[in-house]
Amino acid sequence: MMTIDDLYRDYPAVLPNRNEMRFLDGWTRVLEPLLRELSEAGNAYLVMAKEKFGEMRVLLSPPGDERFRDSVECLRLRSRFTCEHCGKPGRLRRRSDGWMFAACDEHSHGVEPLPLSASRCIRWEGTGGRWRTYEYDERDGQVTITGPAGDEQ
Repeated sequence: MMTIDDLYRDYPAVLPNRNEMRFLDGWTRVLEPLLRELSEAGNAYLVMAKEKFGEMRVLLSPPGDERFRDSVECLRLRSRFTCEHCGKPGRLRRRSDGWMFAACDEHSHGVEPLPLSASRCIRWEGTGGRWRTYEYDERDGQVTITGPAGDEQ
């Protein structure tokens, strides 16, 4: 399994802040496509990546760069369905104390997964004023993005 140290080794130009990766190794494969995209763009980098409410959150520089909006939303959605411990397919779960986490059955500690509604994210795009829908398909791990009229983007 790829580790956070592997990401620092493979993407040094887009990971300048060594201590700003606050998630477990299981999510390295979720983050890697965004790091590759940032590397290819050449003028953006990852400021921070962490787990919050059971999903991966990232902060990029320059902030608000629209080129990466879809990639960031897809990353957040995929992280809900990837075990943060081992990287295997998982589901978003909520412990009795309210703490949320993404885990496979093996790393779930007996906590049942949340309903599949977590597979969909609807977001209002500030520029241009439009709705975007991101929907995760557990069968193939792909995210489908649709715009305001439901047309494929």
